[in-house]
Amino acid sequence: MKKPTPALPLLLLPLALLPIGVWGFSVGNKILIMLVLLISVAWDGRAIIIAPLRRYFLAGLLVLSILYLVALFQGVSQWWAVFVDSQFWLYLLFACLAIRRTAATIKSEQFLSALLRVQKIALFVGVIATGLHTLSGNTIWMNELGRLRYTGTLGPSGTAIHAITMLLPFLAVGVLLKKGSYLWLASACIAIIALTGTRIVLLAMVAACLPIIASIPERRTRWLILVFVGALGLFALSLAVGRSFFEGVYEVGSFNDNGRFYIWGVFLDVAMQSPWLGLGAGSANEFLVDQDTSVAFSQIHNDYLRIFFISGAIGLAIFAWIGLSMYRASRMLERGSSSADRCLSVIARAYIVAFFIMMATDNVFIYHFYIYPLIIVFIYSVSRKPNNTRLSDRITASNLNSLLHRRAG
Repeated sequence: MKKPTPALPLLLLPLALLPIGVWGFSVGNKILIMLVLLISVAWDGRAIIIAPLRRYFLAGLLVLSILYLVALFQGVSQWWAVFVDSQFWLYLLFACLAIRRTAATIKSEQFLSALLRVQKIALFVGVIATGLHTLSGNTIWMNELGRLRYTGTLGPSGTAIHAITMLLPFLAVGVLLKKGSYLWLASACIAIIALTGTRIVLLAMVAACLPIIASIPERRTRWLILVFVGALGLFALSLAVGRSFFEGVYEVGSFNDNGRFYIWGVFLDVAMQSPWLGLGAGSANEFLVDQDTSVAFSQIHNDYLRIFFISGAIGLAIFAWIGLSMYRASRMLERGSSSADRCLSVIARAYIVAFFIMMATDNVFIYHFYIYPLIIVFIYSVSRKPNNTRLSDRITASNLNSLLHRRAG
């Protein structure tokens, strides 16, 4: 058997370092992840986009080209912001290349084991970092209306969303592969989400658990876990009373007071100046800086609006198409031959459900510690199934006739 390629630990290494992003390593983590993907591409000089990934690669390349060209013609001056606004598309392009060798040489059991090991390290690092963060006095975040949330090391929402990226693999393995120890780790992640998450994050957590529960073959077990998750979700929501995204906090009419409805309205008005192609990569951050926003609220907190702002209706349509096709592909991949393959495909689908809900009120799209696990897990799963096309697409009339003649002979 071939020895595992070093591309696997290289690809998964950044996940263990993500919880320390709040201490000034956020930019460093972004650079690290991009370098890891570049190194993984360079590791296999034969890296070619295999058939199931070609459409994602080409779609990402198209939107990235639009982003940079529009930014060039719009005169966007802050080119660091250009990188921030185009992170998802860059990760998509590099991951399509980098994952090929890993998927060809690493068994799904090895990949899943490595993913779980790294996520356990990330959970441990996050707990230690949060403890140190608490001892330094940065424990509770309170907004101007007096609502309390535990901060964690990535900020309140950031810590909760990162906990979801750890929860879903733990829960899927614990339930589908019947490994009870991972259910304890999943419970720890749920506790973190309950302490730090907003209601939209809690809703995303419960919704993301549904694809996992639906994949349980035993009907009785499925219903018991469904009731458990529902009760847990209600308990978490009760803890979050007074922290709703959809209460008076949105009615504040300024950028610096977390007035999200106000911000969304202003961004939509500006975006309509170029509704088809958007205003280019970097334009969202540049516009926020021009408004003299506070550090505490320096993003749109609505990824659909951000994508529309920087890449217009074309970019938003392509993004929606990628998301829907990813979900459809992950459902098809659940029919994989091994339990690890099926488990990875369910994890990918749960990630998609969670992220597309949270994108409505958070910055999931542009932050690497959210989107990176989804891209790596999903593209690995797709790469494991290079022949998942229909028979009619792979066999033409001519080679079918030659095959029949050969069998007859």
